[in-house]
Amino acid sequence: MCKFMFNVSRLAGGGTTFVVLLAGFLASVTTAQAFVHPGGLHTLADLERMRTNVLAGNHPWIDDWQQLQRDPQAQSNWKPAARANMGVSRQRADLDAHAAYLNALRWYISGDTNHAECAVRICNAWSAAVNQVPQGGDIPGLSGIPIFNFALAGELLRVYPGWQKRDFNQFTNMMVRYWYPVCHNFLANHNGACISAYWANWDACNIGAMIAMGVLCDNTNIFNEGVEYFKHGAGMGSISNAVPFLYSPNFAQWQESGRDQEHAQLGVGLLGSACQVAWNQGVDLVGYADN
Repeated sequence: MCKFMFNVSRLAGGGTTFVVLLAGFLASVTTAQAFVHPGGLHTLADLERMRTNVLAGNHPWIDDWQQLQRDPQAQSNWKPAARANMGVSRQRADLDAHAAYLNALRWYISGDTNHAECAVRICNAWSAAVNQVPQGGDIPGLSGIPIFNFALAGELLRVYPGWQKRDFNQFTNMMVRYWYPVCHNFLANHNGACISAYWANWDACNIGAMIAMGVLCDNTNIFNEGVEYFKHGAGMGSISNAVPFLYSPNFAQWQESGRDQEHAQLGVGLLGSACQVAWNQGVDLVGYADN
């Protein structure tokens, strides 16, 4: 992700002084990574294209906009149900994450700050309430779904000037302090189970959560951890395991093929979203391993 690239080996004869200077330079680069913001599922250019076409009444943008306005989770009166332990309400947390995201999107396109303020209330409620690493029946594991979606919502909302810096910082602190560990530990340990014990979507949501969280928090290490697991992870969600059979250059089988449609498509969607976030940061996971 670093924008600065040069051949260190050519300069290695510069001695200790050069090494010290290089170390200082790299340290400064590491603490100020050139992430694109907003750079979750949408860049600023994407958002402007949406707004321009909606305001012009162009199809199909206006059709989707009308659908968005009818969505119950896209209403500015949405009430969050934040909990200290997200593990007791993972699915409710995901509803809140979607509501924050959709309201932030409605604000940017329409300019109605009621929607932005709703998204702020949701994010602030969760960052104020969470005080532990999630625990519960399917935690760690599927907690990656709401974490992924909250990271995407926060990245979109960061362009709203009404979200106070202290509140944004509290939100990113929640991500790194309490929610990152559960994503990392699941991918590293899989709850002590056999590596193939979990379907692809369990890994996929945590891969996406770390990629999106890395962007939101300007944390290269977390971002790169998600990218590396996508490429080389041992679990079923890394790309070579999620797509284990190639029948031709254009036809392959998903790891959850033959399972119910909802779960099979969930995994595809999660990794697709992760690839889009990485793409917006200049990392091509879509074309990885010969597409």
